[in-house]
Amino acid sequence: MTSHAQPQDVDSYLQSGMNDVLVKPFTKHGLFGILNKHLTHLEAIQLSADVPRSLGRTENE
Repeated sequence: MTSHAQPQDVDSYLQSGMNDVLVKPFTKHGLFGILNKHLTHLEAIQLSADVPRSLGRTENE
């Protein structure tokens, strides 16, 4: 993540070995797009029915 949005800066970052660049300010769509692009190799974790309900509760419940 960087606040430098100049195209030559982004090119420099990518040429130096970065996988991608997220420029500030960014949108939720842009952030999730980059995460999805680089995390597609991960498998979704299916929660077991044996997990106690108390572990899945939030503060609002």
